[in-house]
Amino acid sequence: MAVELFEEEERTVARSLVIFDRNGRPVAGLIIPANVSLHDIGRDYVLGVETDADGVERIVRYGLTR
Repeated sequence: MAVELFEEEERTVARSLVIFDRNGRPVAGLIIPANVSLHDIGRDYVLGVETDADGVERIVRYGLTR
């Protein structure tokens, strides 16, 4: 599970996330662009879809270090 850290001001460039394991322990942190929606979290990766200013989507993968 990923939880986005609360920011008082709107973050238009990047978002900070904490990744938790099945037991609720935090295992990794991640900063992703604001235009990425997450779709899958694996043991050592996060998959998402990035949407550009023209509405074109592309799949992105981020590595996780536990």
